[in-house]
Amino acid sequence: MKKYALICLLFLAQSTFAGSIKDIFKEFRKIENAEYVHIPRIAMRMLTAFSGDDEFMPHIKRVRILTLDKCDGKKVARFLQKTKELEQQGYDPYVKTKEDNENMSVLIKEKRNTIREVVLVMADGQEHCLIQVEGKFKLEDISGLSVKVTPLGHGDKRVQE
Repeated sequence: MKKYALICLLFLAQSTFAGSIKDIFKEFRKIENAEYVHIPRIAMRMLTAFSGDDEFMPHIKRVRILTLDKCDGKKVARFLQKTKELEQQGYDPYVKTKEDNENMSVLIKEKRNTIREVVLVMADGQEHCLIQVEGKFKLEDISGLSVKVTPLGHGDKRVQE
């Protein structure tokens, strides 16, 4: 009996330290200079109707966006730590990039060979952003969203699809 109680206690302790993505949005959307946008399923359906995108948009259940621009350094550090812990919560790294002071990570959460969530974490010196897209996607659905950045010279960049 003591063995089972210890296992339960350890499980509860782990779940207490590693908060969910829901907790990240809940905690940081209320801080000063934070911006939070939630686009629910009904709005996604209306966007699908107006956009004409019948391939990707119908798969989206909802989108949440959190940006922390010019926020307190301690809060930003805590935000970055929380987003790093997402990999411990069942999110698999899909793409990670680092260029100069800019970091970007795309994480996915799968269930039965279907991607249920795509999470994008972007951070540079001043701006930090967390985007969560929930729905039901195949890997082919999200691989078509990537873009290639090609330098043109003199620091200019062009985005090509």
